[in-house]
Amino acid sequence: MLLLLCLCLSAGLHGGLVHGVLSPQPAVQEPTPSVCVATVCYSLQRQRRKFNMARKLCKNGQGDAMTVGSTVAAEAIAVLLGSGGEVGGERPRWTGGGTESPAAGGGERPRWTGGGTESPAAGGGERPRWTGGGVKENFWIGLQLHHKACPSNESLLRGYRWVDGEAAANYSQWGAATEECGPRCVTVSAGGTWEERPCNQKADGVLCEYRYPGSCGRLRAGGNATVVYRTPFGADGRHLSELPAGTRAQVAPWGLEFTCRPGQAGEARGAWRGPQASAPWACQVENGGCQHTCHGDSGPGGGPWCGCPAGYTLGEDNTSCQPFDPCREARCEHRCIVQSGTPYCLCWDGYTLGEDSKSCTDVDECQHRPCEQRCVNTPGNFSCECFPGYRLGRDNKCEDVNECETITPCAQRCANTPGSYKCSCYPGYHQDPQDSRECVFYCEEKTNPCAARCIGSDCYCPVGYIYNDRLNLCDDINECDSDACDMTCTNTPGSFKCDCKEGLVLQEDGTTCDVEGSGSGSTLIPTTSSPRVIQPGQAGVSLVVVLASIFAIAVLTLVFAGLAHHLLAKRGKWKTSAAYKPTNVDMDLCQVTSLDEQKQQLQSTETSGVAT
Repeated sequence: MLLLLCLCLSAGLHGGLVHGVLSPQPAVQEPTPSVCVATVCYSLQRQRRKFNMARKLCKNGQGDAMTVGSTVAAEAIAVLLGSGGEVGGERPRWTGGGTESPAAGGGERPRWTGGGTESPAAGGGERPRWTGGGVKENFWIGLQLHHKACPSNESLLRGYRWVDGEAAANYSQWGAATEECGPRCVTVSAGGTWEERPCNQKADGVLCEYRYPGSCGRLRAGGNATVVYRTPFGADGRHLSELPAGTRAQVAPWGLEFTCRPGQAGEARGAWRGPQASAPWACQVENGGCQHTCHGDSGPGGGPWCGCPAGYTLGEDNTSCQPFDPCREARCEHRCIVQSGTPYCLCWDGYTLGEDSKSCTDVDECQHRPCEQRCVNTPGNFSCECFPGYRLGRDNKCEDVNECETITPCAQRCANTPGSYKCSCYPGYHQDPQDSRECVFYCEEKTNPCAARCIGSDCYCPVGYIYNDRLNLCDDINECDSDACDMTCTNTPGSFKCDCKEGLVLQEDGTTCDVEGSGSGSTLIPTTSSPRVIQPGQAGVSLVVVLASIFAIAVLTLVFAGLAHHLLAKRGKWKTSAAYKPTNVDMDLCQVTSLDEQKQQLQSTETSGVAT
């Protein structure tokens, strides 16, 4: 592979950029020779310094002292030192003979062709040697022998190491060797010979090396274009044929600025990136940024414009060319297909094509009742949901949830039902009227007394009973003793029922009687309230009323003396609850008659009594 070296006598490191525009350089400046080979650049810094201070000159440009690991680097030294500071005539160029790369060290070496006084002293395969005239100069390279280390002839570098830490080498050019130990450093002269010397001595300058991820060729600029290049290490690159990545180019008279960008991973060749926001620009520079052709006449925007070959159309960036796409003009909302050169718009699933044949409208799938219970329409789709007590199964079907297995909501018994459940109780218990999931104790047999249920020292009685602690039984409370009914009262185990005389109707409260039609007129069908467990020590207000009534009746009349005596025998711990005191009224149904009919019946009865 042929590698090209190009000599650069730059304007020095003192020029710079101001707000992205290259500042003008001083008219008189010590030239700084530079050369680039592929992705590596070398420069010569002429400042007398010690080794470590000289390295700082290189590091200021993001580089380091030069490593000479091949004949390519050696030939770069010959170019840099052969310039002698003042170059006359044509600058030296490479002409590579044969097919071997100089980096490989094989085949015929490149021959120099250069006008003026800087011609090689030897041609053909012999290494070129330069005659610079004047006093011999020496420049630091990046080779050194560390403190307390001594030279050795076992390797080409004789125990020295490059500044990057590498000790192996395929090339060396030692001059007179010494046996002095480190620290020692190395300089090179125009003849290419390496010479050992103390690092704290001053040399005439340093050879610097800069490595980059890629490089670009020179900008394509014709006509009256003037290009000024500025490399990343600060040198003027107008005479370089290869410019490292990061080099900036200022193009006059249009004021355009370009930057050399690295290529893709693994590619050494970079590319110039210009002001894309203003593309296309002047056609004389990089074809105006156009991919195909650039036309200098005024385009739609009043400046240069880009063209494309047949079958292609200009992209949205106004510079690139894309194959002609009929769908681009169709502007379909979702999809586009081309048949026989004609574009057709299509919609995604769940949408239908609009009247303009471009837009797409959502389809309401729920109108077709795809779900068993509930349907929710969504853009381009739908989802099925189930009522409470069901869950969504396969094929959008709703399956019943067996709450008795999943949440066990009932205190005693649970029966699953479609979409719900039903609680029930064991014998001897009723469902709590406050919470149908709970169960409360009651007397299973309508008897008096009723057996109490005890847990430890606490005993319980159903509603309508009081606890007899002497007999450990539950005695029925006779509600009729407290005038619970207007007329006839019949006590029942744990409850009572009221009846009315003929011609009167039991009212809604289940205890009062009145002439039919005078009240609400509705007949109350008594229901038994579900009982609740009574805790020990819970003395209800109704118990006080019952005892007070019984005591009053015993004092006021001797007729109830026997009954009072009977009740006093039952004294003990009384337990009841006013919250669940049921009426449990049993009712007799009778024929409903009007008020006039009742009056006629009463008159008929009185007439028959007079007749008698």
